[in-house]
Amino acid sequence: MDNVLLVRRKHVNRVLIVDDDENTLSVLLGLVQLAGAEEVRGLRSIESLYLLTEEFRPQCIVMDQHLGGKMDGIPVMQGIHARFPWIPVILISGQLDAEMVAEAMNSGADTCLPKPITTRSLELAFAEIDTRIELRLAHNPFRYLEELPSTESVVAMLYEEALRRTKGNQSAAARLLNVSHQAVNKYRKRSDPNIQV
Repeated sequence: MDNVLLVRRKHVNRVLIVDDDENTLSVLLGLVQLAGAEEVRGLRSIESLYLLTEEFRPQCIVMDQHLGGKMDGIPVMQGIHARFPWIPVILISGQLDAEMVAEAMNSGADTCLPKPITTRSLELAFAEIDTRIELRLAHNPFRYLEELPSTESVVAMLYEEALRRTKGNQSAAARLLNVSHQAVNKYRKRSDPNIQV
C-alpha cells in the first residue's frame, strides 16, 4: 500500500467521482477516502451530474476521461467548468498522452492522472490543487466563492485586517484604509459595544 500524506487540507475535502464503470467507481471511492477526503460521492451517469453538483457542492471532481459508449469526459468537463468554474477537476485516463493532457488542461482540467490511480497520486493532486487555490485566494479572495459575501461583511473584514496589521492602532488603521478616525471608532463601537473609544 502507498504511503499516504496525512495533510489537513482546507479546500479539497468534499469530492465527487464520476466514472461509468461500477468496479472502477468503487475502487476510486475507497482511494479518495484513503487520500483524506472527508465526504465522497460517486456517480456512474452524467444525467444527474449538474443537479448532484449543485446539491453536494463538491470541492473537487474526479472524473474518467471515457464515460461509456462514445461519451468523452472532456466535453463533460467543459460543461462543469462553464457552470461551476470554482470547482477543480481531476481528469483520469488509462490512455494519457501529451496531446490529451494539453486538450484537457485547455478545457478546464486542473490536473490529469494516469491509470492505475493510487492513493499517493490522489493525495498529491489534492494537495497541489489546495495550494493553487490558496495562492489564487491570496490574489483574489472572492474568485472561488460560490456566493459573494455581503458588503457589510467585506467592510468588517477590511476593518479587522487593518486593525490587525496596525496592532489595534485606530489612527494607523484609518490611514491604511483611507478613512477617517471617526469611521474606525464607529466600526469598533458597532462591532463591540463594550469597547471604550
